[in-house]
Amino acid sequence: MSRLRSGALAVELGYEERPRAKSMRVTLGRELLVEARMDESAVRFEPMSLCTRIGRNGWVYAHKVAGVPVTGRIRFEGAELDLAAARSFGHHDFSAGYMRRETFWNWACLSGEADDGRAVGVNVSCGVNETSFTENCFWLEGRVHRLGLCHFEYDWDKPLEPWRVTSNDGRLALTFESEGQHRERLDLGLAASDFKQIFGRFSGELRTEDGDTVAIRAVRGFVEDQYAKW
Repeated sequence: MSRLRSGALAVELGYEERPRAKSMRVTLGRELLVEARMDESAVRFEPMSLCTRIGRNGWVYAHKVAGVPVTGRIRFEGAELDLAAARSFGHHDFSAGYMRRETFWNWACLSGEADDGRAVGVNVSCGVNETSFTENCFWLEGRVHRLGLCHFEYDWDKPLEPWRVTSNDGRLALTFESEGQHRERLDLGLAASDFKQIFGRFSGELRTEDGDTVAIRAVRGFVEDQYAKW
């Protein structure tokens, strides 16, 4: 169990091995309560996990899941939402390592339902795990499908304008429409960060290795534009 507290905000993150599940509880005074749980064993989920070389002597490890059904509730100002009844899906990202002194990346992630009702998740990036391997993949009903290198097209000066995300193997083609963002800029001399995480909806197509085409429309997710000096 991991815990964080800052003023009226309290966050608890839980990890279970059997069954393999992750949970989260967030409270903000009496205004907000979030209780959510992802059970990866419920759909025989296949995670994406890799450890790759970075630069001359660095390395990075990533373990990610997306498109996992979420149960629980959100209560805000007296109104309550049942996450299972709302057909909610979630993702989890655990990354660690020794990256380049200066690092820049784009990342896109979504979790939800395809047009035909199947659970779908996407995790693609550019700028970190491209030394011989990539972390790019998507999930369909819990099964992971590898993707090639990915390209992010967007206006760096206007990140809330539409984004285009495609893979060089032609099996991912998505358009992203923004709805809001979290932004942070820090310059501490030896360390610095220029971080933009933009939330919105994805539409487009995915294709499996055997030619199964998956259409998605207005599935919630986010993109990132981040520069970091460690």
